[in-house]
Amino acid sequence: MFRLFSVAIICGVLLHMSPVNAASSSGEYAVKGVGLGTCKMYLDEKEKASNRYFQFVGWVIGYLSSHNRYGKDVTDIAPWQTTDLLAAFIGNYCKTNPKERLVAATNRMIGALHPARLRSSSKRVEAKAGGKKVVIYEAILRRAQQMLSERGFYTGATDGKFGPAMEKAVRKFQKEKKIGVTGLPDQRTLLMLF
Repeated sequence: MFRLFSVAIICGVLLHMSPVNAASSSGEYAVKGVGLGTCKMYLDEKEKASNRYFQFVGWVIGYLSSHNRYGKDVTDIAPWQTTDLLAAFIGNYCKTNPKERLVAATNRMIGALHPARLRSSSKRVEAKAGGKKVVIYEAILRRAQQMLSERGFYTGATDGKFGPAMEKAVRKFQKEKKIGVTGLPDQRTLLMLF
């Protein structure tokens, strides 16, 4: 169910987003490396779990880092998503767009991520529960608190702090959504929440 949900959301959003602005006034810029490869190549290499696949993923993450550095009004385009989740987003998009170049797929992902980007610096905080922990931006934790509050799960302060009330709210949300109950704002939880 998680996979189907993520595929539907990402594909739907990606199809309606336009690529980010290019470098020149005519919209042209030079792409280096495996970014010129196609989505089909990405998927073929992913299936083999080859070194080339990890080059593709590394290229995507480097491209996102460059966007963080040179993009306007952005500190982190993917403020809570892990490399694995971003690679899965690209993979899901590529399944329906096998001829598209990796750079175009990545630009579409940037367009989809853009509304929820981190616009300014935010402290990273640890959220601990059940002997496990996640590190998350304080600003993202505030967003999660706000979303959980709007849905009736959380009644505490929207302060970006992780405490017993937030852990309890996350657990309730996870139980309702039938996802792993960790009490932590982990990848699956944030994907379902946002």
